[in-house]
Amino acid sequence: MTLLQEDGSRKPYRPPAEAYLKAQANRRGKAAAEAHRYFKVSNALWTRGHLQVLSGPALVMLLILLSEQGGEGKPVWFSTSVFDARYGISSRTRAAGVRELVERGLLVVERASLPTRPGGSAFDRQRYRDVYHLTGAALVDDKARAASQAWKDSAKLAGAPLPRADAIDELLGR
Repeated sequence: MTLLQEDGSRKPYRPPAEAYLKAQANRRGKAAAEAHRYFKVSNALWTRGHLQVLSGPALVMLLILLSEQGGEGKPVWFSTSVFDARYGISSRTRAAGVRELVERGLLVVERASLPTRPGGSAFDRQRYRDVYHLTGAALVDDKARAASQAWKDSAKLAGAPLPRADAIDELLGR
């Protein structure tokens, strides 16, 4: 029996770290290396029962956000057109998943204003983007928790109200 890559290419299996390092060493480009990148899922998602009860849309969005942030607790945002092309899920599925993650205290969504376009005027329409912050049991390690806490602290210092999910986290001592 021969183990093969899970992508259906019929190539022999190599552990992701080995394949990632080889792709980087061969200078085949960032995309070649990224195809072998993997990410961690928090133990707390399992031990607190979140993964057992998440709906399909919530699980999809959780995995997308974990993948995009690289397990480091960094904020994530998406261009709508890039998101659709990259993941191929409907906006309805995306919205349902995000809503459930927020309700479960695993995600905070911040509406951030974008700077005026170069050459724009004061009369241009203000543009915004949604910025996603995994929180609570969704955070993988201490580094991610520290990054999330730094974001919360900066929001408090700026006088911005903390989103509902953060208030729930604080009440529950997470």
